[in-house]
Amino acid sequence: MKSFICRVSYNLILIFIKEGKSMNDEYTDADALELLQRLKTEVFDDSNAELALAMGRSVSEIDAWFSGDEEIDEDAEMKIHGLAQERLDE
Repeated sequence: MKSFICRVSYNLILIFIKEGKSMNDEYTDADALELLQRLKTEVFDDSNAELALAMGRSVSEIDAWFSGDEEIDEDAEMKIHGLAQERLDE
């Protein structure tokens, strides 16, 4: 488990460096939501259920993000950017 956490942290740091952001820079909810939508359509067959599974979140939480009823939390933003880095062709 410890090596997985270190790998995730390392990958997230690489994402910030590649995107020219410092660890203190914040992504906006719009940035995260845009990436989330791209992941949903391009990677997860437009399925909130498949996206929720990959995110480790409930389908209702994914639905709430898309509807604007809930804000995307910081942990989810980091996961979204990590998934985008791994799975979207840039």
